[in-house]
This record gives sequence, structure tokens and C-alpha cells, in this order.
Amino acid sequence: TRLIVHYAGNLGLACDLTTLGGALEILQHSGQLDSFSIVIRGEGIKVHQAQDLAHRYPQVQLHKRLPLNQVGLSMGYCHAHFVLMPKELLGCVCPSKVISIMAYGRPMITCMPAGSSLEHFILERQLGYVSRAGDPQSLAAAMLACLHDLRVSPQILRDMGLNGWRYARYEWTRQHASARYRDLLKVAIVDVN
Repeated sequence: TRLIVHYAGNLGLACDLTTLGGALEILQHSGQLDSFSIVIRGEGIKVHQAQDLAHRYPQVQLHKRLPLNQVGLSMGYCHAHFVLMPKELLGCVCPSKVISIMAYGRPMITCMPAGSSLEHFILERQLGYVSRAGDPQSLAAAMLACLHDLRVSPQILRDMGLNGWRYARYEWTRQHASARYRDLLKVAIVDVN
């Protein structure tokens, strides 16, 4: 069984393709890259780097973005999704793709700065596999852990996806978001007075 891992989104400054490339090289040298199928879907200033990965590794496919009404097709067909944050972005961004991945009930293989609140969230909620930004060895290990679980106990991946789906379904509703904004505004108004 090959592990299908998907990256969808902007191929811009907030996408760490360098660490992914290093992880792919490690997996190739260890003879394990053929166990993976990597799909990168997106556009941006790093598209040339993604093209280079697709050229060097036949296990990597590069595709353009899908129209919005077809996004669900690509989100649901894979085993896991990449979230690839460079270490320079600690405390600066939280990728919106995390909520989309959770809503589609798939686990994540993340590459992110150590100590980030997102890392804590993913580990606490058991939503996927965490690796260190800028550390290809760590990302390769996370990919291999996901592959192992797919082959030995696929229920682990299903449970991670279900954990995310439940959270997105019950915590990211319009009612919850409205209540959070209302509470935030109440605090802001009290602080001003």
C-alpha cells in the first residue's frame, strides 16, 4: 500500500518545500520513497521549486488548483495532508488549511516550528504527525510513522481524521464563531473603559 499525501494551497513564503525536498531525498536514499505518492496542488512563487521536486522524483505530482466546487474531490481521496510551515513563521501565521483538512476527516503530517500553538493543538487533539520545520529527517520520520500506521493499523489514521472532523463540525460552526467574536468584543469594550 502506498501512502498518498496531499499538499494543497499557496506555494508561497509560508510553504516549506525545502524541508519536504530534503525528506524526499532521505526517503529515496533509504529505498522507501516508492511507498509514497505525493500530490502538490497549487500555485505561487515557489511553483518552480515544486516543479523541480516533481521532475526529480516520479513519486511527486504537481497540479494546478482546482475550481472551488471540485476541492472536495482532492481533499478526500488521500490518506493524509501536508501542512508545511517554515521555522521563520513561528507565531506569525496559522494555516487556514488546517481547518479544511479537519473538516474532510483526514490526518495531517505537519512540518512546523517547535513550540508553536498549532503543534500543541495537533498533538493534544491527536490530529496527525508532527515534525520540526527545517528538519528533513524529522519530516521523513513523520511520513514513515504515518505509512507504518496505514499498513499496520489504519484505524489510527481514521481516528485522527475523525478527531479533526468532530472538532471542525462542533467547534467551528457559525454559532461558535459568532459567540467567540461577541465575547472578544465584550472584553475589548471592558478594556477600553
